[in-house]
Amino acid sequence: MDKTFASKVVFQFFGWEVTGGDTIVGVLLFIALLVIYFRVKKQIGAFLFKIHKIDRREVRTFNRYLLSIFGLAVLWIGLGIWNLDYVFVDRSLLYLSVQSALFSIIVYLGGKIIIWIGDHIFREFYLRKKDGQQYGVYDKRNELVIRLVGKWFVYLIVLTAVLKILRFNPEWSMYIGEKDGQELHNTISLIRLLDAIKIILLVRLFLWVFLHFFMRQLYESRDLDDSHRFAINRLIKYFVYLITISVVFEFLGFNLTLLWGSLAALMVGVGLGLQDFIRDFISGIFLLFERSVGVGDTIEIDGKLGRVLSIGTRVSMIETNFMSTLMVPNSKLVSNPVLNWSHVEPMSRLFVEVGVAYGSDVPLVEKLMIEAANEQTEIVATPPPFVLFADFGENALLFRLVFVVPDAMLRPFVASKLRFAIDKKFRAHDIHIPFPQRDVHIIPPTEGDIPPS
Repeated sequence: MDKTFASKVVFQFFGWEVTGGDTIVGVLLFIALLVIYFRVKKQIGAFLFKIHKIDRREVRTFNRYLLSIFGLAVLWIGLGIWNLDYVFVDRSLLYLSVQSALFSIIVYLGGKIIIWIGDHIFREFYLRKKDGQQYGVYDKRNELVIRLVGKWFVYLIVLTAVLKILRFNPEWSMYIGEKDGQELHNTISLIRLLDAIKIILLVRLFLWVFLHFFMRQLYESRDLDDSHRFAINRLIKYFVYLITISVVFEFLGFNLTLLWGSLAALMVGVGLGLQDFIRDFISGIFLLFERSVGVGDTIEIDGKLGRVLSIGTRVSMIETNFMSTLMVPNSKLVSNPVLNWSHVEPMSRLFVEVGVAYGSDVPLVEKLMIEAANEQTEIVATPPPFVLFADFGENALLFRLVFVVPDAMLRPFVASKLRFAIDKKFRAHDIHIPFPQRDVHIIPPTEGDIPPS
């Protein structure tokens, strides 16, 4: 390159001089960025189309983000090469210029692209190809939480980068106690606080990957049921979160020994106010260890039948057979009588009681009730259903049709179908189901019983 041309001022812009060398370097960089742009667009687009069906609207969104980053990157690099910049704010807590603003926008759009690509990869490799659920059968809510945690983790990285670019990092001083007669204060900055939140989110993502992939393979190799999986995973989560909270407090500069000493009196009052919560939390741990009630079990409590969805820190979620969710405090599952229909054996033996009129053909009643049971596809054939002559009632002969279903949650629906079938068969064979009757005898009063008027 001719040194004379390289150092020669080609044009001026608001007092800034641009030389020939700056112009040539800028053009070469523009060509290089243009090649990179089309290369990245082609490679990422082909990869995403290969793994996941993407509609045209999403393709336009991706191209718009990529084109915006390319255009801003060209402008930002050009301003840097030509030493063109304008400072809006230059203070101890904030530095804002044209170049810093452009770079912040580039970082933000880069984060949006990472979230967009990550979401599509997650949907393909997890949501569309999974062959089961995470430690059980109730994983939909957890999937949504993980996607949200991943997005916020990327957003926090972007926010931290933008704050560093703008040199915006306010600090706060907090009183944490006294030592040797001197007050102790801890200084926390905004970026350090965001880093602490990122640690928590990162641990949450790590836990999901560890439990969903590594531990899941271990469970399948050991053939553990859903209840065992849930209990082990929940205990691992409690342990990891406890360590994470301790690490985060140390990372923020808090001395845990001094902190607990300063909060000792306060914690006594908090403990009294949260005794119900603590009781439920401890009861939840007992349930996880004892497994008297586990995830996937069908239980009956206070006359309500349902399947245990999860055992949380305070309450357990139970789905009833009418598709509603019942939230039961963990302490209630420990202290109150609970009927567990699937604790040892998932199949449940049930019965339907029917009364027939005195004088009915008892062998025919037994035959018809067993026929009605055998017609129901929900009732298992082995062990076969049978009829018990329960009692001579006040108004009827009482019979119990005993049968076995594979899932106790089917109880009200199977019982209803059986009653319909039995009533139909009884009507066809002229067998009557009686109802209580009372004879009322009215004795007319005599003349001596009539009071004088």
